[in-house]
Amino acid sequence: MNMKIKNQRAITLIALVITIIILLILAGISIASLTGSGLFAKAGEAKIKTEIANIEEEANLIYSELLISQYINEIDKPEMSNIVSKLIDRGYKIEEVMALSLDKDAISLSINGTATITVKYNGSPDPINYYVVINEEYYKMTLTENAVKVDRNPSEMDKTVTIETLKAESNNTNVTVESINGSVITLKGGTTAGTSTITVTYGSHTATCEINVVVRPTETSEVVEGTTFSTNHGKIDVIWLKDNTKEVVSNPNTPILTSGGESMTPVKWNDSNNIVPTTNTDTNWYNYEENRWANTRTANESYFVWIPRYAYRITYYENETSTTPTGYYDGYGQWKAEDASIRLKLDEGVDTVDYNGEKYIVHPAFDNNVEMGGWSNKLSGFWFAKFEMSGVTGADLKSIYGVESQRGQSIEKQYTNARTATYGYTGTVDLFDNKISYMNSHMTKNSEWGAVAYLTHSRYGRNAQEVTINNLGCYTGGSTGESYKTNVNQSTTGNVYGIYDMSGGGYEYTAAFFLCNGQLSDYSNWSTITGLTVESDSTKYVTKYNNYNIGKIGDGTKEVYTGTRNWFSDSFDLGSYTWTFSLRGGAYDDSQNAGIFYIRVFHNNGSNYDVFRVSLCP
Repeated sequence: MNMKIKNQRAITLIALVITIIILLILAGISIASLTGSGLFAKAGEAKIKTEIANIEEEANLIYSELLISQYINEIDKPEMSNIVSKLIDRGYKIEEVMALSLDKDAISLSINGTATITVKYNGSPDPINYYVVINEEYYKMTLTENAVKVDRNPSEMDKTVTIETLKAESNNTNVTVESINGSVITLKGGTTAGTSTITVTYGSHTATCEINVVVRPTETSEVVEGTTFSTNHGKIDVIWLKDNTKEVVSNPNTPILTSGGESMTPVKWNDSNNIVPTTNTDTNWYNYEENRWANTRTANESYFVWIPRYAYRITYYENETSTTPTGYYDGYGQWKAEDASIRLKLDEGVDTVDYNGEKYIVHPAFDNNVEMGGWSNKLSGFWFAKFEMSGVTGADLKSIYGVESQRGQSIEKQYTNARTATYGYTGTVDLFDNKISYMNSHMTKNSEWGAVAYLTHSRYGRNAQEVTINNLGCYTGGSTGESYKTNVNQSTTGNVYGIYDMSGGGYEYTAAFFLCNGQLSDYSNWSTITGLTVESDSTKYVTKYNNYNIGKIGDGTKEVYTGTRNWFSDSFDLGSYTWTFSLRGGAYDDSQNAGIFYIRVFHNNGSNYDVFRVSLCP
């Protein structure tokens, strides 16, 4: 009996151990199913998504409150930074990560000279980024036209980015980094000419600047006969000038909207790529750092683009892929990089600006030297028609997309129409010759065309890339309707904020008259209409060319001349004929023959291809 009890107890203990083992196995399976990819993980994900949704809802409530305040108090439209500051006040953890850009991507530096480059944290196409931090993961926040959105998936990013990590290094000893003071990096040139690359790093972000150490000309340097070097391609460096002065500023001048008490309406494009009116206090109206130029609409729905006052200098290269400069065109004239020998002196009367160790050219279109294409006074900027002109008379002249541009008009009609265009406004009387117009509307001059072309080929536009041709020459913006929205490569900015029809389109006249060997051709009494004769001088409305072979500084011909053509192999026939007004653009199938710098002296009175463009000077 005792043996039987013992055996039963032994069986019971074995059963208990087996039961415990089974329970442990089942518990392990259950725990595994609740963690990792199981219920615990799913519960955690659900909690994070709920928290994200709560933050998003809170952010949009804040955004709505700020929009109401904007409407009532007539203040600037709220930005993400305004929303983020309130979220932080309410206990949310938000991190700010700033993208990196430099104020210039290439500069020249004298031997043993110094220069600076400035880091711009919110000036790149991808500016300040904001991230909600949840469980040490970063979820990006974005502000669209109508709402705040928070990504549901975490972003991979450098979580340790701070301004103290800003670094700059040179790839050789020809240029050294002297100091980093805040966002300003000071560089020093070596003892010999050469090229260096400065790499700037800010956390995970990088940017580079090409530094060319050169021997420079001096104020007394003279032209060295026989100086030659390649000018086949170039990069144009632009600096903004304040108001109508030579003071260098970081932002372009604010567009002038009002004339004679009547104002144009600022416009922009929303998230659906549709035009919407805005106000001059809207911080999202324009941003030249992001290649979004200021656009405006007149009372008759004409569109114009603001070209702010600037100075420029050009660096030449052998071709588009070369990184070694062959020469420069700046305040010293056109000179060779190798030995600083001057090929062309700067045109007389052109103003210059000394900045950051360089001598820049104040673009003549903004100054008051009418012989060089200037205005009656120094300008803070001017408005340039966004499209080729349509309309039969000055009263119905328009700059609008998706329509046939005006053709078949004689020069005198184009000149008069441009001078008398009011764009739906009452306009004002110009006491000089009793013409009525809005904002001194006039036929675009070569200098103004050149100012647009040079800004286009700076980093604020296409940055030395060729503008795509408008092969459908009779329609503004590249085709009918709203096709300009998809034809952005035909724009000077590569987006809808630029100027169209400057490459291809119609044969586009500009306001310049020519004397070749003392002769001035006369067609259809245009000289009677304009008042221009052989003895006439340039006016603020039209520029005189007298036996010029390669144009004037800033007009989109002289500095970009390659010896046979202009950059991108664009045609160049300036001064070859005894005709009157100059002509730009062209409806060619071959894009090599119709680029943004194209200009030709030509007159074919009343041709079906003769079009024009206007500028407004406030």
